[in-house]
Amino acid sequence: MIRTEIPFGYAIIALFFLMAFTGGFFLSLILFIVSFINKSKAMRWFSVVPVGAIGGFIAVIITINALGEPEWNPEIKGDSEIEGVWSKGGVTLELSPEHHFTYRSSNAVVVGEWSRDDWNLNLKPATDLPSGASPKTRFIQFWGKYRVLTKELGDPDGWDGDYGLTKN
Repeated sequence: MIRTEIPFGYAIIALFFLMAFTGGFFLSLILFIVSFINKSKAMRWFSVVPVGAIGGFIAVIITINALGEPEWNPEIKGDSEIEGVWSKGGVTLELSPEHHFTYRSSNAVVVGEWSRDDWNLNLKPATDLPSGASPKTRFIQFWGKYRVLTKELGDPDGWDGDYGLTKN
């Protein structure tokens, strides 16, 4: 997965790949035509391999796009959709219907109150959260399921690729 925080970085990367593969395709096409003129089987195979590689690359790109990116601002209809236990690895976040939370990690247990503003989850702990966890978290949606990002995200272009906690 390619990540960049450069303005228009994805457009620049896409343009680079488009130029590289378009040039490779036309070069292979020219070699393929010349191979018939010269009756060279070796040149014909040499020209077909890059075309096949380009086709494979296009198939990979289509597959990656089919997997999709997370929905950064999911529409959460109500608190009942997010109440419950969320976990990943050794970290657990329990959101109760009374707007109390319990955050458990390998080195801490923190309790407090939670509130939600659209896709943002605000934790008001009674004590400090362990390092790496932020009181300003958010929900994302990936493959139709909500996830909780426990680190403050900032700019989504600088996202580290961690899909966060999943609901049990």
